[in-house]
Amino acid sequence: MSAIKDNLKKVTGHPVVSLVGVGIGYLVATKVVKTEKLWLKAVITVGTAVLTAIAYDKFAAKKGAPTAEIVKK
Repeated sequence: MSAIKDNLKKVTGHPVVSLVGVGIGYLVATKVVKTEKLWLKAVITVGTAVLTAIAYDKFAAKKGAPTAEIVKK
């Protein structure tokens, strides 16, 4: 259960990156997968948003960039 909480913190900690991931996921679902099913578009979109937030968090940790969690303290 802690993995879900950690990933949720990453998504909410980087909201702009998550929104970019949503856009990329929607484009992948409509242009690459070419699906008309709404549930499949939603799964691909949310999955891509989470993956982009996780990837950005790993890159940002290397650079030492502050996150929303650090700023709140």
